Amino acid sequence: MGIRKQGAFHKGLFGLAGMALLATAGCNELGLGGNQTMQAGGGQVGDQEAQKKFNAYVKAMNMLIDSGKFEERVDYFERLNPQLKTNAPLTEMYMMNIGVDHIINQLDEAQKISVVIPGVDEKAKALVPVLTQLDAINTELNAYVSAKEFTVDGGKKGREIAPRYLAALAAAREAQQQFADATAAYEQQRDQAALAKAGPDSLQFHRLTVTLAARAATREFDRITAPGDDSSAFTASLTRLGKANATLAGFVGKAPKSGAGSLTPECQRYVDKINSMIGTGRTFAETLKSKPADVADDAKDFTEAFNDGVGEASDCALEDNLSS
Repeated sequence: MGIRKQGAFHKGLFGLAGMALLATAGCNELGLGGNQTMQAGGGQVGDQEAQKKFNAYVKAMNMLIDSGKFEERVDYFERLNPQLKTNAPLTEMYMMNIGVDHIINQLDEAQKISVVIPGVDEKAKALVPVLTQLDAINTELNAYVSAKEFTVDGGKKGREIAPRYLAALAAAREAQQQFADATAAYEQQRDQAALAKAGPDSLQFHRLTVTLAARAATREFDRITAPGDDSSAFTASLTRLGKANATLAGFVGKAPKSGAGSLTPECQRYVDKINSMIGTGRTFAETLKSKPADVADDAKDFTEAFNDGVGEASDCALEDNLSS
């Protein structure tokens, strides 16, 4: 469906909370047969191997979103270790341990698939050494903190590792952002191409129309970076999303309950999740005007509502397609 936890990261007011989960999809589901291609970044992508590779990247991106939380780790480390800014011997030191081996392995597996996905491949490849360096520094610092070595050396080594650790987290966040942006651009172009090929009153057409409108709403959301920003473009995008979702709801409602033409239960759940996304988005916009200091929780609710719809969008399909 889209990073925003193919959507993208939220760079402004809400930190990484604005990033959304990506959805995987099969080539047949998107109307991209094994011999069909679409253009992306000047190269040909879109066949079954490209989709397999992209889905592997999606899995890696979602792992990053769930496990990385790089900005949260920076905030935690700086907030809980004020002694690092003094010359006094350290009596305590805290960190949030992180494991990235599974993410590196997932990226390596994706890159073993030989088909080229321009733009995405480059950012994925650049991410691996950044995560590898973070893993090494994190392991070093975690051993130091866990063993409370700061009680032995007064924090000398901790003060030496700390700036390297924070720099590694910042580098990982930036590399993740670039990977997210590249995958988002690919997903957007892929779905626009699939929409152009879809029948005008097909499930694929209505579902992709909603998905693209939902992503458009998240892009408008991402442009709001501070209390007081104009939210009119965002609320207008929610109105457009609501109209598209109402059309999908009508299509789902008219579909047979069983047999030929029946739909998976996820289709109705997708409609419901999108309605929740619209509702939380409107709450966010209202809070932005009335109580801007309280807007962070509403921003998180909007992102989570978007994320909740991702899996439903991936699994919304014709029942007979699944059994064939």
